[in-house]
Amino acid sequence: MSLKFKMRQVYSPPVMVIYGGPGIGKTSFGIGADASTKYSVGKENHLLINIDYRGADRLVCNRATDLLNKPIQSVADIDLIFKYIAENDHDIEWLVFDDLSTMEEMFVTEVCTDNKVSAINQIEYGRGYELARAKWYHLFLLIKDLQEVKPIGIILIGHTKVENVKDPVSESYSRHDLQLDKRSKEIIKKSVDLIGFAHKKVLTKKSDAAFGKKENVPVGKSERVLTIAPDLEGFESKDRFNLPEEIQLDWSIFIAELNKSLNANKETNSVEKKSKIK
Repeated sequence: MSLKFKMRQVYSPPVMVIYGGPGIGKTSFGIGADASTKYSVGKENHLLINIDYRGADRLVCNRATDLLNKPIQSVADIDLIFKYIAENDHDIEWLVFDDLSTMEEMFVTEVCTDNKVSAINQIEYGRGYELARAKWYHLFLLIKDLQEVKPIGIILIGHTKVENVKDPVSESYSRHDLQLDKRSKEIIKKSVDLIGFAHKKVLTKKSDAAFGKKENVPVGKSERVLTIAPDLEGFESKDRFNLPEEIQLDWSIFIAELNKSLNANKETNSVEKKSKIK
C-alpha cells in the first residue's frame, strides 16, 4: 500500500512571556496599545487579566475583572474567566496576564490558606512548593484546553531581576531573568514559546577620551526594544518562531514580524512526503 502524507505545521497561537523593568511599557505592549500615542488605549481583541492593579489601572482596555465584577483573587477566578472565554462568542484573540510575580504570590497564599500555615515552608517535606507548582501546571493546562477550542494567544507579563550565573565550563556572568521562584521559572520556561526582554536601548557613539582612549557616549534619546535572543548571555530569552533578535517595543511591529515568521514556516513545511507500508 502506498500512502501520501502532507507534512504540515499545526498552527497554535503563541504563549509568550514579556518581562522587564517597571514603567518600560510591558502591559501597554500586551494590550496592543499604539506606542506613538500619549495614552495607552488597548485593542478590542486584547483582554487584560490584571491580577496586579499597580499601574495597569491607568490603561484603557478590556478587563477580565468586568466579567467577574470583582478583583481576581484566586485560581477559581481564573478558571471562571477561561470558562467564559471558551464557551461564549467574542472577538478576543489575546489574553494578557499582568503579572507573573503577583500570580505566584496568589498561588502561594492559596496553598498556605488551604494548609492553615503562615508560610509555605511550614508545610512538611517540601510539599507546599509542590502544591504551588501544581497551580502553574493547572494554568498551562487551562491554556492548552482553551487553545484547542479558540485560537487565542497568551501574553504573560513579568518583572526582571539580575542574577549571577555560575557556568561550570566558562566564566561566571550576570543576566536579566524573571523575578520568580526558581521552581516557577522552570515550569514557565518549559511551557511557553517565546520569552522576550523589554528594555531601553541607549544609542551610543565612540568619542575620544583621556590618554588616547575611546569611550562610548550616549547619542540622542534611548529607544524601547524587545530582545529575543536565546544565544545572548545577558538575557533570559526563548524563541520558537525565528524572530529577529531585536524588535521595537511596539505591538504593530511585533505582530507583523510574528505573522511573517508564521507564514514563512507554513511555506517551508508545506511539502509532500510518500511512505510505504508493507
